[in-house]
Amino acid sequence: MGGALPTRPPRVPAADSGAPRPGGPRHAGGAGPAAYRIGRGVFAAAVRVYFRCIEVRGLERVPGHGPLLIVANHPSAMTDALVLATALARPIHFLAMSPLFQPRIRGVLMRAVGTLPVYRREDDPTLTARNETTFAACHEFLDRGEVVLLFPEGRSDTDRRVVQIKTGAARLAIAQEGRLSAGSPLTLLPVGLYFEDRTRFQSEVILSVGDPIPLGAFVARATTEPREAVVALTAEIQKAIESLIQVIEEPEAQDLVEELERLYMQVLRVRGDPRHELELRQRVSECVEYFRRADPERVVAVSRQLACYRRKLQALHLEDAALRELETSEHWRRSHLTRFVLACVGSPFALAGAVLHWLPFETCGWIARRLAPHPMLMSSIHILAGVVIFPVWLFALGGVLGKLTHWPVAGLVLVVSLAAGLGVFAGAYFEWWERQPGFLRLPLLALRKRRMLARVRLERNELIRVFDHAREDFLAATRPDSGGEAPA
Repeated sequence: MGGALPTRPPRVPAADSGAPRPGGPRHAGGAGPAAYRIGRGVFAAAVRVYFRCIEVRGLERVPGHGPLLIVANHPSAMTDALVLATALARPIHFLAMSPLFQPRIRGVLMRAVGTLPVYRREDDPTLTARNETTFAACHEFLDRGEVVLLFPEGRSDTDRRVVQIKTGAARLAIAQEGRLSAGSPLTLLPVGLYFEDRTRFQSEVILSVGDPIPLGAFVARATTEPREAVVALTAEIQKAIESLIQVIEEPEAQDLVEELERLYMQVLRVRGDPRHELELRQRVSECVEYFRRADPERVVAVSRQLACYRRKLQALHLEDAALRELETSEHWRRSHLTRFVLACVGSPFALAGAVLHWLPFETCGWIARRLAPHPMLMSSIHILAGVVIFPVWLFALGGVLGKLTHWPVAGLVLVVSLAAGLGVFAGAYFEWWERQPGFLRLPLLALRKRRMLARVRLERNELIRVFDHAREDFLAATRPDSGGEAPA
């Protein structure tokens, strides 16, 4: 959405302590409770259907009342706002770049739910003065004990790191704490959004709420060094957000990190590692980044070994998860049989849902592929298209049924509701099917190509030993007594 206020020389807090200009904040946006609740309900349902799971960590850190300024990373455009509005109970005033308020009808709707425009210099330098109105609106909302949310990156083209954030969030926080008219102390709360795959239907989202950032020292410093205080708080915000997501500094390392995650994370889990999945992903990326700097030849060797293993799996039409099950479960045949029975039982309902909803689903996908110039926009456009297309499709389905059958309205509503449920089930079913570790092919290979399967298993075990040695070296190099930082 691009919610960072444009960078400009900060004001001394005392100079920003006056009351908002008459009419300014109201013009910038005021969230109508009814409009926000309706919009949140509609999009919350769409988001819950689109993503298989939205996990919220640290929700207890969100205060139930009082002024709250949330700062979050911005990997997936408008989807970030929809996920946050779904996960957090308190109504939120979002900041979004001004081009999103065009055409006019969209701007009216965005203002109706309390979204504020930010006028960026790169969009139109003649309009940046209007940000004073947006700034004043934020102060009024915070004075009333409400919630304002900024994406201080402005816009991010990556989902595995945080680009250099702008100073707007720090300026707003310091100015709010320095206002003579301010009531309760401001809570500055960092939030990290992690998407398993921001372009894929039925993927997972992890929303992590961090500890509030103390503002006292920055506000005190701002009385004598306003610019330095803003810069220091901006750096603190960036550090806090980065600690809540998986950071991969170099894009070319992402494929290697993902391969290591698929192969090694579950090994750590089976061994009893108690850390959260996101924390394990963070450690994997930190390990790769360490060896890219300290021993790049080792990284190249591991990449080649992984590529060779991946080619052999592809030749067998298997995923690593299937071999992992062979290594970790003595009753894998029983497990495969159970899942096969479940697949057979669920397939008629999934096929019915797929047939009923194939056209609107493919239409949404086609629209997203045509209109999304960048992966960060894919899920946003898909969700927005679905909010319109699926209700229209179900309404049309009910109309056709009514014409053909002359059923009463209650019967039509029941049938259309069942059809919608079948569509949701079909999406979850086929996503589940894709995640099953070869339960149809693995038993055949165990009978017909036992030697080849055994060789690939040996190669996998060798890779695990290589990763274990690398992990030991990484931990030894990052221990406090070695001069490095201790891993969490």
